[in-house]
Amino acid sequence: MDAADPLKGTLELAVEGDSTPGTGIINPDNLCVTENYVYIQEDGDSYYADAKHDSYIWQYNIATKQNKPWLNMNHKRTDAAWNTLYNQTGEMRFGSWEFGAMQDISDIIGVPDTFTVNIHPHTWQSDAFKNADGSGTQTNKEGGQTVIIRNVQR
Repeated sequence: MDAADPLKGTLELAVEGDSTPGTGIINPDNLCVTENYVYIQEDGDSYYADAKHDSYIWQYNIATKQNKPWLNMNHKRTDAAWNTLYNQTGEMRFGSWEFGAMQDISDIIGVPDTFTVNIHPHTWQSDAFKNADGSGTQTNKEGGQTVIIRNVQR
């Protein structure tokens, strides 16, 4: 950006999936930026028909411009017991679960290189999850988890 005029600047494409359809990045959504990396969370619920993988968090190295899968969502869609608990919809397409809201919590808990990541499993549904915010206006009944990941490269 131009320091004298924030309305002027240049954009450069850093990551794209068009050249690797279905195997590269699919529907990038949330970003978490550290000193050396950009962590890109995929929003897989677009159900890209040619997807060859479940949702990833990609790690983009700012210095080398290398982008690679960093964390894979494998939600055991072929395990009958797992599906009974977490796939009430019977959805088997890649991307029915997604990552989001990756955040550095190192300074909060005093453990270096520690992050939280939200997991949004669109197939994990239960009436127990209805009205989770107490507003009475939501009909969504999808569950979710927030997990802690340690030793994340910064």
